[in-house]
Amino acid sequence: MAKVYHLDRKKPNRKIRVRHILLVVLALYIGYTLVYQHIAIRQARSDEAVVREQIRKLEEENERIRAQIEMMQSDQYIEKLAREKLGLIKPGEVMFVDVNRNGGNSGN
Repeated sequence: MAKVYHLDRKKPNRKIRVRHILLVVLALYIGYTLVYQHIAIRQARSDEAVVREQIRKLEEENERIRAQIEMMQSDQYIEKLAREKLGLIKPGEVMFVDVNRNGGNSGN
């Protein structure tokens, strides 16, 4: 009778298989986390750029308003408003009124 040799086939070690699966899962988790963090950082940088632009515009508007306030507090501006809006004049001045300009009837 012929001899039959059995080759010892190694059965996959269950511990090694579990370890490989855990390593793959861990690698996938780390990869996902890195990609997610990269996306979050890019979004934050984009948001930061938008906010910086808004701040720049607000600072410009703030400066414009400060200049306007300073101008409105000047004596020349107050005098101009008093003359134009209230019709005030300085002592000794004579005011001339154009009756045709302010809705006067010219007969046309």
